Amino acid sequence: RTMASPPPRLIRRVAITGGTHGNESNGVHLAKHILRNPTFASRPSFEVEVFLTNTAAIEKNVRYVDEDLNRCFESSLLADASRSSIEAKRARELNALLGPKGGSTPAFDLIIDLHNTTAATGVALLT
Repeated sequence: RTMASPPPRLIRRVAITGGTHGNESNGVHLAKHILRNPTFASRPSFEVEVFLTNTAAIEKNVRYVDEDLNRCFESSLLADASRSSIEAKRARELNALLGPKGGSTPAFDLIIDLHNTTAATGVALLT
């Protein structure tokens, strides 16, 4: 007896985020460009929403204000309402908008988080 594979899950909703690290300007500029020009990323087969993630760090042009936003999405940290850093609060907000993390019905099928580096790597795409 062979096991049938489940049908592929279609991507219907895509979130594009920029500014997780406020000093990574490429992601911020691209996210703002898409916000101003929604047809740039729109496709007939899926819906796209764009978010600027760490707006406090973007305004100050720093990687983060209190702590690295990327390190705030661990489930136990998201559940700890006593965490009061700017990034911890924003992570909870983003989790509500994009997730919830670990939920059976996430708000988005795919999240593309735009970053850049100042390292001499040439062009790089991380998946």
